[in-house]
Parts: sequence; C-alpha cells; structure tokens
Amino acid sequence: MVGFTEPAIDAADETRVKALIDKAVCTSVLEREEILALLRANTWQAESLFSAADQVRMETVGDTIHLRGIVEFSNFCGRNCLYCGMRVGNALVERYRMPTDEVVRICESMRGLGLKSVLLESGEDPTYTVESLCKMIEAIRKNTELEVSLSVGDRPAAELQALKEAGAGKYLLKHETSDSALYERLHPEMNLSDRMRRLGELKKIGFEVGGGSLVGLPGQSIHSLVEDLLLFQGYEVDMAVIGPYIPASGTPMALEGGTWMRRPTVTLSVFDKKHTVAEFVLKLLALTRLLLPETRIPSTTALASFLPQGREMGLLAGANMVMLNFTPARYKELFRVYDDRISIRETAEDALAAVRTLGDKLGRRVC
Repeated sequence: MVGFTEPAIDAADETRVKALIDKAVCTSVLEREEILALLRANTWQAESLFSAADQVRMETVGDTIHLRGIVEFSNFCGRNCLYCGMRVGNALVERYRMPTDEVVRICESMRGLGLKSVLLESGEDPTYTVESLCKMIEAIRKNTELEVSLSVGDRPAAELQALKEAGAGKYLLKHETSDSALYERLHPEMNLSDRMRRLGELKKIGFEVGGGSLVGLPGQSIHSLVEDLLLFQGYEVDMAVIGPYIPASGTPMALEGGTWMRRPTVTLSVFDKKHTVAEFVLKLLALTRLLLPETRIPSTTALASFLPQGREMGLLAGANMVMLNFTPARYKELFRVYDDRISIRETAEDALAAVRTLGDKLGRRVC
C-alpha cells in the first residue's frame, strides 16, 4: 500500500467488526487494538462503519452542513517543513501578503453570501505581529460580525491570549502525525511535545481548538493513525481535520527517487478490495465521529482534490462541515501547501453552489 511502511493486513472477521462498531456507537470508547481492527476492516465492513458514523452524526449534530470561508492572507513562512510547498526553503514560490482592508472586504462578501464564520490562514509569518493580527480580527468583527477562526501557526501563549481578547474564538493547530520520530523528521527544529503543549495552552486560554492529521505520509504506520485518533480524543478537540497527504512542488518530499514519494497512486473509489490512502481517511473520519460525536469534522478540500466525489464521500462518512476558499485568484495559486488544489479550479461561489446542490441531494440543510 503506497504511503505506509507495512502491507495491507487481512480484515477482522465480520462478527467482531459489527460488535466493535456497536460498542463505539453506544460508548464512544474503543481500545487501541479495536481501532486497529476497524482500520483494517474490508470494504463491505467499512460501509457499515460509514453508515454508523453517518447515523451518529445525524443524531448528535444534526443534518446541517456547516460552511466556513477561508482567506489565505499570507504565504510567507519561517518554517521549513519537508512536505509543505510554502516552506521557507522553496524558491519556486512567489510570496505575497494581503493588506487588512482587502481581507475585510473579502469577509464582507462572505457575509453577503450568508456565511457566518471565517478562517484566517497563513504561514508562520513574523511580519504579522500580534498587534497587526488583532487589528485584523477587530476590523472583521466590527464590519461583518463573522466568527473568526485562526490558523497562523505556533505563537507564544501571551500572543494567543491577545488574539482571543481581540475576538478570535477558534484556533486550528495541526500536528500532522502523532509519531514523534516522524514528526521531527518532517519538521526541522520542531518536536511533537511542544506542539501538543501549545494545543493544551490554547484550550486553557479558552479557544475552541482544532487539530489535524495527514494520512499517507512516507514512513507513516497504521499504528500511528490509531494514535492520531486517540490524540484527538485525549485533547477533546472541537474540530478534527483529517486529509490525505498530497506532495507539493519544490519540497524534498516531492523529489523523484530517494526515500521520498511523488503523489500516491490510489484507486478512485474506496469500494475496492485494496486499502487506499483515501479509504483510511474516510475510516478515520468515521471513527472520529464515533469517538467524538459532537466534534466538527470537515470534509476537506484536500480530500476533494485527491478523490473524485471526495467531498460527498466525506460527508457520508461522518463529516458535517465544508470549507470554502475566498482567497482571490491572483493569490490562490501561490498558497501552495500542496499541488492540484481543487479550490484553484473553482471559485468560492461555484463551491458554494456545489455544496448547496450536494445538500439537496443528501437531504441536508446548508448553513
């Protein structure tokens, strides 16, 4: 199986899989080996898992597909993470920063389309001081009344406190992998324990906290996926973002040959005899819904970019949120976290129309 260090393993027997799904539905608790058995479940057993997660989603958080707009306001980053196209060492990227008044105008357009929440996203850009970020948050709150979420990387606790006081209510800080050795390999001069300490600080400050992981990283094991899920549960994250790893041009992990891989070759459907990266993403979405029933779970842009009908498949596996990219076209291609993003090919208005059509198809309200 491409992207993992161990081969696909025979599925657990059908009786045990059903019993484990029933246990998760009733108790929201599974042991490590039980999660592992469900991750190894075959295609038909996985359908039962997805169905159970969809039912729990309906009973706990309802039939609404929640929308959140995204503005990617800077692609400068001081970090050198080996998988990210915006790494400071990537000379192929043309850099940009958006002025605050432009960000506010975009947020006003979101509000005009009925959205209630915005995620402000950037690299770890030191040019945006805590004072400038606070002014941006305050201007958005004053002019649009949108709920403001942040994804601006690792910042000291005092700065995070100031951002909370300025009006930001949610903070997304992904860990990408719970495997500490792999984390340090992918993130030069960083370590997993510091990352998780910051996640705990965010919760103490009073943020609603989002965590995130990637599936299909070179050197990743199926056991680390189990730990990713338990990490979400242990920190009681308010949002869990789970997506496939997609290489980015100009990064060590996109180089041909050596120990790194190009874009994983996967089948275009989870309904296949072979485990795929996409199937593991969907299983993790479903398991997250069962173990954290009230958590917001996006069907990610990365999944939609990676897999035809990925957005719909995520929503059928327990997800209840979709992110819409409002970054202007002249910047969007430059926010190169990974290659071939679907958001480059569709406008936010097109994506909104597609989600509303999808909501009608699935019998869900879009809000």
